[in-house]
Amino acid sequence: MSGEKKRNSDKSDHDSRDFPDSQTATLETPVYELRRGVKFANRYEVIEELGRGGMGKVYRVEDIKIKEEVALKLLKPEISIDRKNIERFSNEIKLARRISHRNVCRMYHFGDEKGLYYIIMEYVLGEDLKSTMKRVGPLSAGKAIFIAKQICEGLSEAHGIGIIHRDLKPQNIMIDKEGNVRIMDFGVARFVRSKGITDVGTVIGTPEYMSPEQASAKDVDRRSDIYSLGVILYEMVTGTTPFSGETALSVAIKHKTEQPKEPKELNDQIPDELNRLIIKCLEKDKQRRYQSVSELLDELKNIEKGIPTTERVMPKSRPFTSKEITVKFSVKKVLAVVSIVLIVCLLGLAVWKISVSKGAGKGVPPDTVMSEETSSVKEDSFASGVKFFNENEFEQALIQFRKVLDEEPNDLEARIKIAEILEIEGKTDEAVSEYNKVIETNPLDPRPYESLAVLFEQRNDFEEACSYYGKYLEIAPKDEKYSRVQERLKELKAGMRADQPGEKSMEAAVPEAGKTKEMPEKEIIISETGSKKPAKTIPDEKTQEGETKKVDSKPKEEVKKPVIKRDLESKAEAEKKQKARIEEMVNKGIKEFEKENFEKSLEAMAEVLESDPENPKAQEYTLLSKQKIEESYIKTLVNEYSDSLQNNKLISFYKRNCTPEFFPEIREDAEWIIRTYDELKCLISDISIRFEAETKAEVSISLVITGTSKWDGSKQALFEGIYKWNMIKQDKGWKISGVSSQSSSRPIE
Repeated sequence: MSGEKKRNSDKSDHDSRDFPDSQTATLETPVYELRRGVKFANRYEVIEELGRGGMGKVYRVEDIKIKEEVALKLLKPEISIDRKNIERFSNEIKLARRISHRNVCRMYHFGDEKGLYYIIMEYVLGEDLKSTMKRVGPLSAGKAIFIAKQICEGLSEAHGIGIIHRDLKPQNIMIDKEGNVRIMDFGVARFVRSKGITDVGTVIGTPEYMSPEQASAKDVDRRSDIYSLGVILYEMVTGTTPFSGETALSVAIKHKTEQPKEPKELNDQIPDELNRLIIKCLEKDKQRRYQSVSELLDELKNIEKGIPTTERVMPKSRPFTSKEITVKFSVKKVLAVVSIVLIVCLLGLAVWKISVSKGAGKGVPPDTVMSEETSSVKEDSFASGVKFFNENEFEQALIQFRKVLDEEPNDLEARIKIAEILEIEGKTDEAVSEYNKVIETNPLDPRPYESLAVLFEQRNDFEEACSYYGKYLEIAPKDEKYSRVQERLKELKAGMRADQPGEKSMEAAVPEAGKTKEMPEKEIIISETGSKKPAKTIPDEKTQEGETKKVDSKPKEEVKKPVIKRDLESKAEAEKKQKARIEEMVNKGIKEFEKENFEKSLEAMAEVLESDPENPKAQEYTLLSKQKIEESYIKTLVNEYSDSLQNNKLISFYKRNCTPEFFPEIREDAEWIIRTYDELKCLISDISIRFEAETKAEVSISLVITGTSKWDGSKQALFEGIYKWNMIKQDKGWKISGVSSQSSSRPIE
């Protein structure tokens, strides 16, 4: 049972007119936290917390009356004190309990314990489909069909009694140890035939998996679940959802208006029939989709027949004993066989014990003697760690991944996850150590080399970064990432060369120095006559070959000699003074930079570069000062964005600060927000700016956006996570050329 995300339909506020004493009720509510070993409702002993979401926390507990593990969902106190919510949940659980199918997670009970309401449901040991896809990447067609068929069978059972899911997504699909699928969270579904349950204007669902009719807050039916299943199939075979965007609203717009790329464009290994099936599930007009899950299931089975047998996934069957074979064995033969088997087992056990004891003394790797029980513990801990990691519960994730290493110290995946967490938390030295341990264990895994390169690049240790990028390129597959890393390595090396004095200019200086040494030597020979005016006192001399060595009546060499010496001395003195002046200006520029007077630092370094264009310090601080000035400008834009959002001036902000090409696209999102929400608030916690070139930058903004729905007056969280602006410099200012987002996996409390 995994945690669930906050749904837009869940109201955090309640009508104060119906509950005048709601504040008192909140204060009297028990502490909303269950620890390991605590008994809840005098029946359920807490084993561990599995996750948390918009409605509450989920725990793995033991029902001590029946000695069985179940999942307990503890609703938030603010939800529990709203009678309308409680009535709604009670009705939903009654409906969900009617679904009894092997591919549906069972709902057992809805109860109340001292003011806290809770739901008891089946506990499924395994991991959700989203985690599986993150771990292994896109699935084969055979595996995807195998999972989709089971989802269809579970949905068919629910649809048959009039229940639709409305929030079908990979996070709500568990895969147990046997590979069986269980659909979860039917507890928030609605009973289609009931009247008065569906609130007008309520949107239920997760944007990436939401049908067009859900995005428009229109009536939904079983074909909405079919659309969501089409999105899941698309993601299983391509590794990505059909639509993504910078906000939930922009994704919803795309579901309504844009046609997705065909899955086969992203993965040419997908069979044509499966490609067509997915596209049909994703039709905007629900009349053009499959009209029932049974129809979709039949089509999946037909496509599966065309897949090679080796690529199909067969359900695991239980072992059985053929009666015919059993009857033919006599009792004596059976006893003889049993005796032989028993002897072999005893011998095997003895050999195993000896090998274990020897291995312990000789440093045999732990995985050579790992038992099935240890393997199970390792897998459970890793799955729990992945869940906590995806929910940004990094402390809990570290505990689980370290449990894995306790069982198997050479587990690469756990160690990489630990390194990633340490990197996220800013513990770079520890992260470097963990990545190096991965390399020691498996030098042919390219991932740690790339991560280390990025870490050292962030530290401005470009030489080390280049080294790790180079090692990555030696062993990594030549895919899109390989090309990006290759390009980055070229950029870094070019930047490092620009910081060094040019070799060419140094070589050019050598012959000049040699020339000045030869000239005085020649002049000394000519001036050995002892005369200050030697030209007329020295007769012409003829060689045997008839050549004449003549001294000019006005010998330029002797007259020029003292002038050259003075020039050289003056030049050396001037160069010395110039060097001192440059050094002084460089130091002045650095001091101004440290005082954050970036404009003055820029002026000082510009003066240095006029005299010494190759000065590395001047080049470095010129670039840094420019970036700091640009950062200040961009941060001002971010604050202006926040103000415009809160003052209902978002469209005018985008018009001023977006490129003409991008403005029409972002304007549609802004108009949607203004039409849908009032009292918008934007809380910015961090701004990070990375310059890709002098005219390009990527801006990451950590923020939370909330607003009051115009539909039902409820306060809602529109977004929590990171906005990324792609910016380009035009004229004297920066313009937004693209926006993307990365929402937090931990829902807003």
